[in-house]
Amino acid sequence: MLVITTAIFILVLFLLCCLLLAIISIMNKRTFPGLGWLTGKTLFLLYPLVVHCGRLLHIAQGSIQHSFIAVNNRLLANRPLQAAAKNILLLLPHCIQHECCDYKITLDP
Repeated sequence: MLVITTAIFILVLFLLCCLLLAIISIMNKRTFPGLGWLTGKTLFLLYPLVVHCGRLLHIAQGSIQHSFIAVNNRLLANRPLQAAAKNILLLLPHCIQHECCDYKITLDP
């Protein structure tokens, strides 16, 4: 029984540390090298727990979802872009797209 309690305590402590890293990353507007995936996984693990607590406290699930989306967007915005310019496809509205463009958005080829 003591082993299980210790394991749960260590897991909770680990999740709290990861959550603290996520908060610091958002506040400093930068990520810690190599720990971006860890903060993302922490949010992924905490989401069901927060939704369940929200039900108990009568907080709408939509507002919890919006909060998690906002936090995730802030964490992603802090990451440096790791794509070459030639690999980025910009989707533009049809009104400013050339008619002869190979990448059609609304017209059939």
